[in-house]
Amino acid sequence: MAPQTSSSTVLAGIDVRRQLTAVGFALFFTFLGIAFFRDIPNDGVWWTDWMAFQTGARIVAQGDFEHLYDLEAQKQYQAELTDGRSLEPPKFLHGVFISGVIGYYNAPSLALILVPLSYVSVEVGWGIWLGFNVLFLILIFRICWKNLVRIWTPAEQWAALAGALAFYPLIVILHGGQLTLLICLILCCFVFSWRNNRPYLAGVYLALLLIKPQLLIYLGLGVLFGRAWKVLLSTCLSTVVMVVATSLVMGHRIWLDWFLLLRKAGNFQEEFGIIPWGMYNLRGFFYVVLYPDHLDWMNLLTNFCFLIGACLVIWIWCQVPGPWRQNTSKLADDVKDEPKAATMASNSPNSIPLFDLKIAVPLFLMLPLSPHLYRHTAYLALIPAILTYHQLRTLPKHPIIYGWYLVVSLFIFYIASFKAVMTPESLDVGARLATMILLGHASFTIKMFLDERSKMKYTPLLEN
Repeated sequence: MAPQTSSSTVLAGIDVRRQLTAVGFALFFTFLGIAFFRDIPNDGVWWTDWMAFQTGARIVAQGDFEHLYDLEAQKQYQAELTDGRSLEPPKFLHGVFISGVIGYYNAPSLALILVPLSYVSVEVGWGIWLGFNVLFLILIFRICWKNLVRIWTPAEQWAALAGALAFYPLIVILHGGQLTLLICLILCCFVFSWRNNRPYLAGVYLALLLIKPQLLIYLGLGVLFGRAWKVLLSTCLSTVVMVVATSLVMGHRIWLDWFLLLRKAGNFQEEFGIIPWGMYNLRGFFYVVLYPDHLDWMNLLTNFCFLIGACLVIWIWCQVPGPWRQNTSKLADDVKDEPKAATMASNSPNSIPLFDLKIAVPLFLMLPLSPHLYRHTAYLALIPAILTYHQLRTLPKHPIIYGWYLVVSLFIFYIASFKAVMTPESLDVGARLATMILLGHASFTIKMFLDERSKMKYTPLLEN
């Protein structure tokens, strides 16, 4: 059953969903035009985060592995890449280049992959990566369409496309040459591989998230406490292969250097490209609240909240340790003459109730509770939002409520993109609102999971 147009979507006889869909497309093309026809021609792209990625690739290409995570060495490489512009940036970039460098903090394997792009200029490399980002976006849409969206109504499909394009972090990704769409694609492949009972392939994709380790932890806990042993085994083996392969090229110490830099970066405050008050997470909130006298508490509170989130993920995934009778009985009846097939059916994630909501919880929580989250990374919320809506769309009122919350979320992120005063004292209200919106999505998903769980009778599998 698909959700029907109701009084909640009709105002003065007009179905506002159509109007909101049109507004979404208009916002996307308007802000895309501003970025590509005004900002880029005026300011260039040499100062974007892409320069950090190309810096890492250039260092690896030069074989200077021991300085990959040396920020002073990165500063010199970036000065060379930008013909000295990074050492004397224009006024509007003083906050970004307060230490004269945008640090490379990603995994060494990523720098190795990007080596081919290190032999061209920053502008050309950015343009090539823009092409890859467009490809990644198309693949994300295709995967979501194939697995979920194709059974939605045409009105829902158009609204979903408009919302995905109008989500402001997408503009930031395309403008800044970010990795977020690559991460989003990997997350899509992981979620739907697991959902479609391809555990070994899901484990490979989960291991690839090592390039963003803060995103790996909550999902790993879901796999572990969801007792998806095949996914866990594949993840561990794939991670070992990745680490060994990278170490053979760059030396085993490169991983220790990376870990040590990440530890140091946790204490950076408005230096080396780390600006805590601009983050869309609780760390940014704690920074502006504790600034300037009590910043020593920032990391402690951030880590504590991250730990609370981890415990919540564990609790959610421990709620349903086995399949439910009503979800597996039909599958088992269909294959009752094939015991092996029946066992596979009962162990598939699709046979586990509320799988979409259970996987959406860590996907939402890992954003505002992550120690490091800028606005472009918030685009990862697209995946759990689609999963949550898909789970709720057959219910009478919930898709309407959640749909309106999605609309509010999109507009809040646009508001968050306008900052009147770029100082900690201003609280950066937009970023704080975006953080609350992400926490609201996580809270809504958890509430719906508990509500739906309470409607079902739990029957554990009988052990042989």
